[in-house]
Amino acid sequence: MKNEYDFFDRERCDLCGECLENCQYMDFTHDEAVEEMKNLIAGKESRVYDGCISCYACNTFCPKDCHPYELILKGWYDRYRKKGLPVRAKWLMPLPYPPENFRSFLVPKMPEDERALLRKWEAQSKSLDHEEMFYTGCNLLALPYLADTKIFRDLPIFGRWDLCCGEMYFRSGVYAPVKEQARKLTEYFAGSKVKRLYFICPAGLNMFKNVLPKQFGAEFDFECEYIGDWILDRMKSGKIKVEKKLDIDATVHDSCQTRVLGSSVMDTNRELLERIGVNVVEMEHNREKGYCCGCAAGLNDHRLSDMALTSIKAMKEMKATGASEAAIFCTGCYVTFGGFDVLYPTGQPKRHIMEYIKDACGEGFDSRVKERGRNVALGIVRSLPKLLSGERYWVEEIK
Repeated sequence: MKNEYDFFDRERCDLCGECLENCQYMDFTHDEAVEEMKNLIAGKESRVYDGCISCYACNTFCPKDCHPYELILKGWYDRYRKKGLPVRAKWLMPLPYPPENFRSFLVPKMPEDERALLRKWEAQSKSLDHEEMFYTGCNLLALPYLADTKIFRDLPIFGRWDLCCGEMYFRSGVYAPVKEQARKLTEYFAGSKVKRLYFICPAGLNMFKNVLPKQFGAEFDFECEYIGDWILDRMKSGKIKVEKKLDIDATVHDSCQTRVLGSSVMDTNRELLERIGVNVVEMEHNREKGYCCGCAAGLNDHRLSDMALTSIKAMKEMKATGASEAAIFCTGCYVTFGGFDVLYPTGQPKRHIMEYIKDACGEGFDSRVKERGRNVALGIVRSLPKLLSGERYWVEEIK
């Protein structure tokens, strides 16, 4: 019998195997991919449960839009109900807030100008009285300086830690807090004047646009749009003026969530970069077949070693392009690369697309990702006892 968390479309699946055969991490032959899909559908043991890094790409590869990724998550959900999560997962997860996690650990170490932004955005969260607004999401709250720009002077920004979309729980197969966030966010936005909500984080955009309403019953009376499209439209109209061309070669990292959102977000970022003088040098694995930053790799068994190896794999390919820099447009990916670049420095600078845009618009270049990355690394060291613990917990136990 199908339950409320069966998001995989069994009826449409013809066992073509393309979803797993195209996986960049498990290296299945066609026959192996078909066999593993049969095991997953039957609820049997499968190598996929241990080998999947939760990158979401299999949904992109499926020609029938059957959502094989959610089939894998269903197995993790069943595993979670029996065994709970390793206590080290608390360091990665954004809710509840507190207790301390890697994002909250960063806040006290931020410069005062960024902490002032957080207070301003929290105050704006009390009054959603504009038709167009900019939602921060948890990842931008960890890098608030990216949105400290005159570019957004006419676009009200709001955000709080408790308004998290629940994405990291969803991608761990831990569904109860996702369902609860869908309820809370529906209640929060009810009666607001917002007609169009902009997202800098592709993860938040996908959660609000697809996952929360289509799979967890959220009801939003507004359109969800990518902030890059807002910026690009204003560049084309002349409302945002490019003061100088940057004349830089950079490779582009495509985040997991942008792949399932389709090509539009990936195309927008490349067009923005080209307009400000950044010559895009593509990685061998790009767009739909690009590599994960490493963040999602921690959502299977929440091992930092999995995250580190996956992140390093992506950074090595960035470096192999010969591009002088790497352009990142997902704020979550930027935090992740910032942390692991401290542990495995490649010598190739990484910049968020907002840093490029602010620089091209005459506001200068002010990157703080190295400092933020050092603090992430420091937090990892301080959290080692929990990270190495074999203790487990259930999210529902946290009050």
